[in-house]
Amino acid sequence: MAKLYRASEAHTIISRRYQLPELWESFFGYMYRDTRYLVKGAEGTRKSTFMLKVADMCGKMGRVLYVLAEEKLYSGTVQKREKHARVNLARVDYLETPTYEEVYETLQNGDYQFCIIDSVNMLETDEVDQMKIMQLWEHFRIVFFYVVQMKKDYKEYRGSAALRHYVDCVIETSVDNGAYTATIGGKNRMRRDKHTDTMNL
Repeated sequence: MAKLYRASEAHTIISRRYQLPELWESFFGYMYRDTRYLVKGAEGTRKSTFMLKVADMCGKMGRVLYVLAEEKLYSGTVQKREKHARVNLARVDYLETPTYEEVYETLQNGDYQFCIIDSVNMLETDEVDQMKIMQLWEHFRIVFFYVVQMKKDYKEYRGSAALRHYVDCVIETSVDNGAYTATIGGKNRMRRDKHTDTMNL
């Protein structure tokens, strides 16, 4: 979508960036108020643990909607991950839902600056519907994190492979000899260099 700016307004564009803590700025680079992230990883690579840490960080800057399309709070799994991640989620709202419509309605009725969908695969299974979920950004223009599962060979998404083309940055979680990490850099429009950064989970 095209954006037209007056030259006299150009200096205000930088104000659309969030001021991230040093550790997170080193990892993400810039984070604008409408950045889209794809978080991918095979099952068991602590994608959700990473996203809870991200939710904690984002909650210090605005309100966060965390869509639980896979986990249920009554299972206790989310609470265990919170404890492991050592997070404070005072400004995070959990939404348990399997439907796009309820996510849309909640975003429309709430004043959220960040939305995490964990995971896209569980919210909708049809590839066309997955792209519809990605296009939520077109309606709300806030920061979105779309979590997707990878097949065990780490080469393909479970769902539409076109998802990565609709985002600004791609983050991958992985495990190697018991060490869990999140890596950004394969695609990151928020950095001019080709820097790759890794965070331990």
